[in-house]
Amino acid sequence: MLSWKVRVDDNVTSRSAAVQNGIARGVHRKVMAKGAAEVVKDNFRSLDRSRHRGGSFHFYGRAAQATSYGVQGNSAYVSIDQEGIALRRFGGTTRPTGGRKFQTVPNKDNPQAQGKRAPEFSNLHFRRNADGQSGRLCDPTGRVYFWMVKSTTHKPDPSVLPKDSEITDAATTAIGEWVELMEDRNG
Repeated sequence: MLSWKVRVDDNVTSRSAAVQNGIARGVHRKVMAKGAAEVVKDNFRSLDRSRHRGGSFHFYGRAAQATSYGVQGNSAYVSIDQEGIALRRFGGTTRPTGGRKFQTVPNKDNPQAQGKRAPEFSNLHFRRNADGQSGRLCDPTGRVYFWMVKSTTHKPDPSVLPKDSEITDAATTAIGEWVELMEDRNG
């Protein structure tokens, strides 16, 4: 027969009690949500640096700023309040809104148009294409800055959000750090 003697000192009891109290209050959910939100924000910032080097548009930088987290009931969540994120992540077709007839698409061959929007330029002129269904915005020299189209179809881009495993790892790491902090404070 094997027997074990376990000695429990007051430090261990207070440490585990602090963690248990935090869990009972649901603090761990907020910690997980914050950890997950940080990895999402970091991903957006990285995309902003690599895809929006010039201009003032900075779609992904704004997405990082629009990312928040919270707890609802027994669930932790991350929220991204940025129009267009779902379109970029899952793909889809868009059409002009607000009485407009065309959408503007930056000309990939014109680096001055990248990361910018048509209203940022004061010297562009509309030129209708021969088909009458589309056009372009050109500078006075005829260089195309934006294509004018009736609709755009976007392919899904999974890189817009981190992988599920990266989000889970960030939440798990945040919980581990929180437990260590609670133990250190009450040790």
